[in-house]
Amino acid sequence: MIFRIGNLTNNYRIVTPTTILHDHRLRSFPMNSYLLVYAILHIIIIYYVVKCAYVCLKIRVFHWNLTCLIFSCSVQWFETMLGSLMILPYETGYWTLGDSNTTVQQGWTDDESGMVRVSSIYNVFFLGAFLKFHYILSMGMTGFTLAVERTFACYFLTDYEKKPRIYLVVILIASHQLISLISTILHFFLVLPNLVYMIILALIPNVLSSVIFAVTENYNQKVTKNIENFSNPNTYTLAARYQAKENVRCFAMIRKVIFAGIGMILVSCTSAIFIYFGILPDYATSINFLFEASLSLGPLLIGPTLIYSVTSWKNFKFFKLTLKISPDHKTTVTMVLPGRDVECQKETDQYFKQLNASWI
Repeated sequence: MIFRIGNLTNNYRIVTPTTILHDHRLRSFPMNSYLLVYAILHIIIIYYVVKCAYVCLKIRVFHWNLTCLIFSCSVQWFETMLGSLMILPYETGYWTLGDSNTTVQQGWTDDESGMVRVSSIYNVFFLGAFLKFHYILSMGMTGFTLAVERTFACYFLTDYEKKPRIYLVVILIASHQLISLISTILHFFLVLPNLVYMIILALIPNVLSSVIFAVTENYNQKVTKNIENFSNPNTYTLAARYQAKENVRCFAMIRKVIFAGIGMILVSCTSAIFIYFGILPDYATSINFLFEASLSLGPLLIGPTLIYSVTSWKNFKFFKLTLKISPDHKTTVTMVLPGRDVECQKETDQYFKQLNASWI
């Protein structure tokens, strides 16, 4: 939705990630059931966001830098939740924005007569819209940030696990937020000339992240194959083997998360197209709800995908029920796959050679 801020002679435009204003139908049955569903979905998301943020720190299965990135991206969802709470009273018509309290539905328009006129930008609504915009664009940058971190993990393959390199994650998080902030300002204040440029700017980091992931994953597969085949025993180290295996697990997890994110983007774009071209006007409230949900409720799909991609995270329980059962006699059976004993022997010999060399 595009607003014109100021008076007739001195004004400027801003765009917000909303499509409807003063929808009084949301205050009466049955349309107010949307708000109930919205609240329930937010409660579910809070559970998954808190669990994801807690479990990635409690059960650390990846490098500390990647763990910090996952934690940062998880808790940032509360930014859009706060923004949604600021916007909601204006969307439902409890609070009035501008001179009129009539229902306004608008997507993208270049017609100034169709823009909502507001005398001042100093309003809770615009602060909430800015927070939501910043969260949306930050999530669009997340894939690129993770791709850069995995590139460093492959570059420092031999000692990435042993050396924390905290400066890398500090630079990545600071750059992530700074670039997202600049992008939000460009979008929010309509510095870009039209919608096409805005879409291109939003797609650039996603395209770059896909390319970086493909190149990095291909490189990591070659390194892993060389390590597993003992093609160069002199460069074989436990740290390199561990980091290569971690990269494989990480790429598998991120691939699932990216597919989930693409699904949310498709829902958002489809609903935005319906609103922009006025398709199915009788279902405008439902389509608007779907559009808002796709922007704010992404963790509802991405959160479970992230958690269930890692076995130890999936099995973690917040509330544990302890049942005391008298232990019976247990027999442990160890199975060794054919050829595995030879591979283990190679690894053991190599470890002892490196240990012996370190003592000389």
